[in-house]
Amino acid sequence: MEYIVNLCCICVVLCLSLHISVIDATIPEYFLDEHCSQTLSLNYGSVEALRLRLTKTLTYPDGMRCAMRIQAPEGKKLVVRIEKIDIMGTQDSSCQDGDFLQVFDGPSESAISHPDLPSNLCSKPDVGHFSTSGRYLVLRFISNTDLLTGSGVKLTITAYSETPCASDEFRCKTSAHCIKSSLRCNEHPSCPDGTDEIMPDCLSTAAIAGIIVGCVLVFASVVIAIVVLCVMRERRKRARIIKVRQLLQTFRLENKMSNGYLSNNTSRNGSTNSIAWIDKSNGYFE
Repeated sequence: MEYIVNLCCICVVLCLSLHISVIDATIPEYFLDEHCSQTLSLNYGSVEALRLRLTKTLTYPDGMRCAMRIQAPEGKKLVVRIEKIDIMGTQDSSCQDGDFLQVFDGPSESAISHPDLPSNLCSKPDVGHFSTSGRYLVLRFISNTDLLTGSGVKLTITAYSETPCASDEFRCKTSAHCIKSSLRCNEHPSCPDGTDEIMPDCLSTAAIAGIIVGCVLVFASVVIAIVVLCVMRERRKRARIIKVRQLLQTFRLENKMSNGYLSNNTSRNGSTNSIAWIDKSNGYFE
């Protein structure tokens, strides 16, 4: 019984720890069109990262010009993972005649375009990530059509420091980037090489959900098993008591019958060895 109780406690603690880890690793999501001419600072909490999309909807105004600045904490830089850029309209490969995104490596739109990227982006570039030279990054979106024909923009932007890493930081395996340890295993790679999400150190949300469901099922099964065992034990206990009572009643009845038979057939002189014999001819006791 003690083993079963300990197993239940372990299941509960595991489920709670997994649930808390998922909550702690949540990265906030922002939409560029809702933060035009604003600065988003990553100086909050233990996350120091954000997910950025272009718009909540698939359409936006014609002639839209929206710029947003992102600021890393003091002494840190920014690394951007490009998950998706697909805002192609009726335009050529230079994106001049349609909608496009511009990336500036600095605190304002007058800074230089990032050297690793084309000046205008309307589709995903060859590079999957890029880093800033300082703590600022400016993104500017310009639309020349009012219909988004692509699937939009999806970026993960993370503040990082360079090695050696602090005690609350995780070092990316193949680079000198140090990111907050709380960004590990949240299904949104923050390291340039994605090593903060590598299995088997990390479990996907589906796997975590499966483990939690499994824990709940195991816990419920154990509780049911305990109840069933208790009921069966109680029934067996009652059955033994009933059987003992029946045996006692049978023994007492037989004892009474035996005592009555001997007393009726004891000789007059008190000898219990003198027993009347059956007269087979008459078929009764003398």
